[in-house]
Amino acid sequence: MINEEQKVDLYFDSLRMNAFVITYNELDGACAAAVVMRYRKDAHIRISSAFRIDETLEEIGSRLVDSDGEVHICGVGIYCELQTVIAALRDLKKQGVKCTWYCGRGYLNQVKTKLAKVCDTVFVDSAGTNTAAVVNHLKLQKDGRARLLIKVARESRRPGDGDVQNLRDLAYAKMARYFKLYDLEAYPAAVRKLAGVSEITAGDEAEIEHYREVRFRHSLQGRSGAIKKLRKRIAAVAKHGFATVLILGPSGVGKERVARLLYEESPRHGKPFVAVNCANFNTDSDLADSALFGHRKGAFTGATHDNPGIFEQADGGTLFLDEIGELPLSVQGKLLRALQEGTIDPIGRSGASIKVDVRVIAATNRQPHLQIREGKFREDLFYRLNIIRLDVPPLRERMEDIPLIATSVRDSLNEKYNVSSLSLDEKQIRDLMSYDWPGNVRQLQAILERSVVFGESRLDRLIEEEREFHDQTPISETDHGTSFDSARENYYSGEHLPEILLPEEIDEAVAPEQLVSLRELERIYVRRAVRICGGNKTRTAKALGISLNTLKAKEKP
Repeated sequence: MINEEQKVDLYFDSLRMNAFVITYNELDGACAAAVVMRYRKDAHIRISSAFRIDETLEEIGSRLVDSDGEVHICGVGIYCELQTVIAALRDLKKQGVKCTWYCGRGYLNQVKTKLAKVCDTVFVDSAGTNTAAVVNHLKLQKDGRARLLIKVARESRRPGDGDVQNLRDLAYAKMARYFKLYDLEAYPAAVRKLAGVSEITAGDEAEIEHYREVRFRHSLQGRSGAIKKLRKRIAAVAKHGFATVLILGPSGVGKERVARLLYEESPRHGKPFVAVNCANFNTDSDLADSALFGHRKGAFTGATHDNPGIFEQADGGTLFLDEIGELPLSVQGKLLRALQEGTIDPIGRSGASIKVDVRVIAATNRQPHLQIREGKFREDLFYRLNIIRLDVPPLRERMEDIPLIATSVRDSLNEKYNVSSLSLDEKQIRDLMSYDWPGNVRQLQAILERSVVFGESRLDRLIEEEREFHDQTPISETDHGTSFDSARENYYSGEHLPEILLPEEIDEAVAPEQLVSLRELERIYVRRAVRICGGNKTRTAKALGISLNTLKAKEKP
């Protein structure tokens, strides 16, 4: 006598159709996809953001050649052009592909009528989760694994029973590998394991324990080409725990987050991680010498006890030297010796040098080659630090990452303030993407936190206040030319702009007061690009490497 689960197994195993499961990179999405895969073990998994669901559907359309294929879309929202989504679904329908779109949380209700014309819409607001909507539609309420996955999807990060907590943390551990190291196989592997299609291994259990310790704290949100490239490089560098790393990028982009991520994913994880901001030394070379390399009792007036110094404190682990460009020049030679020889000499020590095993990660928002030219930084130290270089791009170069970053910040703030007042709708996302964020991610976080504190839902008002403040606060002469934030000069130089798109007014003879603003230059660039692409905005957005929403925002004066 076979039970209900075995009957369902036999039924689904008898189906031999091409199947794709499209989902998003969150717990409910993983569980919903796992329910589909539970009985469609031959299904291929595709992860898609709401901003690229049209492209994902088009890609699948080119891969599904049989006329009896299936596509299950598990809770993915729509933040791209609805018309392009409808067109892709219509093409799949013409191919004979059966598409089913699930949503158990109500956020797609306003487009349900239009979607229902080209696919099956399973929108069950009362389900509470997308996972429950899938279970109900497939009539799997009696399947034990499906019921367990509903519990997992509902639990979020709250404590649950053993099975629920283990599966939940397995999904999160695999998601963390994507967000931290751009591991493309991790998430589909998690879905298969949630579905029971593949077994949980000892390696998975180790990943779960690692996740429980580090969580998502230092993940890099975003799907832009720039952030994917950075994640790949971090993955390659992290597994080697010895090479010195130099992190470059403007203020507020998350250089320390990159440093901590390198440490968390390295063989040195679990050993000390010591961070110091070299700007705190304020050109005081004696203070820097003592702080970095230590001193012995009696070495100078006030030295009443031995101080081991930061290098000794970090022995066996990782030392993060932030704002390395601010380190006093007289101490840079001693740092160079520590890096080359692996030894340090505390002030007042007699006898042999002290051996230390430390991986050094340095970061700066300056341009080192300019500091070298100005005599503020040793060239030999730069080359010793620059064994591995990681460039963290400013937010203005990866605007398509703003929705993900903002959503992550929103969740953190709601938890921090114990509120649910910060919600981000499509207009608010557009507002966030209309600003170039000179303070980068740190500034974006500040704006969102300000909206919670003041209960201000009109983000455009807060952004306009921020824009006015920055317009009245010019870059100082000290920073101009040596800071990564002085991108305005480089932008006007035209080195990275095709000449056909440059404003005709800008040439070598123009006076500074005649220059247009960076925002206006960007608008001119975008509008010309649209004309070159024959007015096709979707094609233009792809050519410029930005989302369609970003393109529309940048067209506006």
